[in-house]
Amino acid sequence: MGKEKNVIAPKDERAVVAMDKSAEAIEKATRLYGDGESFDVERILDCMVFRAEQAVGNTYAFGRYCLWLRESIGWGGFCRALESRGLDVRGAQYAMLQYEKFGDNLGTVAKLGSRKARALTFFSKEEIEKYAKGGDLRGIPHDDVSSMLATELEDEVRRLREKEKNLKDLHRKEVEKLNEIIDDLKIRAEDPIRLTPAQRAHRLIRDTYTREYAVALSEISTGIRKARSVLADAERTAGIGVQELNEWLNEFVPDSVTIMELISQWQAETENPGPIEDNFNDIISGKLDV
Repeated sequence: MGKEKNVIAPKDERAVVAMDKSAEAIEKATRLYGDGESFDVERILDCMVFRAEQAVGNTYAFGRYCLWLRESIGWGGFCRALESRGLDVRGAQYAMLQYEKFGDNLGTVAKLGSRKARALTFFSKEEIEKYAKGGDLRGIPHDDVSSMLATELEDEVRRLREKEKNLKDLHRKEVEKLNEIIDDLKIRAEDPIRLTPAQRAHRLIRDTYTREYAVALSEISTGIRKARSVLADAERTAGIGVQELNEWLNEFVPDSVTIMELISQWQAETENPGPIEDNFNDIISGKLDV
C-alpha cells in the first residue's frame, strides 16, 4: 500500500493553493524558476522535501523550488505550505538567497563545501562572480578562500560584517550631527536671543515694516467692505447701481479712480520686477506710465 499524500481539504481553504494569485504571476514564476513540468503545489513540495535533504548543489535547487512556490502563491501561502510539510522557513530563505547570489557560479562555490557556501551568501552577487572568475573576494585573495578553514572564512565574514556595521553607524552619526546643525540653524533663525546684533537689527526692521504693511492691508480690506456696504444700500434703497455712482463720482471728483483701477495699478506695481518706487499716487493719477 503506497504512502498516503498529505492532502489539505478544500473546505479548509487549502492554504498551499494559490487561490489568490493571478495566472500571470504563476506563469512568470514558472518561466523563471520552473523545472519543465507544470505548476502543481503538491509536486513542488515533494521536490522541496527531497532537495532539502541533499548538500550544496541540491540546496541551490531547493532554493529554486522555493522561489517558484513563493512567487506563485505569495509569502503567507509559502510559509503555510512549508509548515504543512515540516520544512524550515529560515532554511528556505537561505536556500533562496543562495540561488539568487550564486547563479551560474554554483559549481565554483559548491567545491568549497556547505559551510563556506553559507558564509559566501554574505557577499554580493557581483563579488561572488568576480571571485568565480579568479578575482579576490572583497580583499581576500582568491586562493586563500579555498585553502582557509571554514571557521577562518566565517571569522573573516564576521569581521567584515562588523566593519560594515561600524561604517553604517558612523554614517548614521554623521547624519544625526548634520541634522543637529540644521536644527540649530533653524533655532537661530527663530530665536532672537541667539541672533547676532546685525541679525537682530534686521529682524527688528523687518518686523516693523511687516506690522505696518499688515495694518495698511487691513485698512484697505476695511475700506472695500465699507464701500461694498454703501453700494448695496444704494441699490437696495434708491435703486442706484455702481456704474451710476462711478459716473457721478467722476463729476464731483474728476481725479478719482474706481476700485478696479486701483487693483489693476496695484498689481502692475507689485508684479513689476525690481524696486517698488514711492510714486503710486502719481501712477494712479495718470502722470506716470507703468
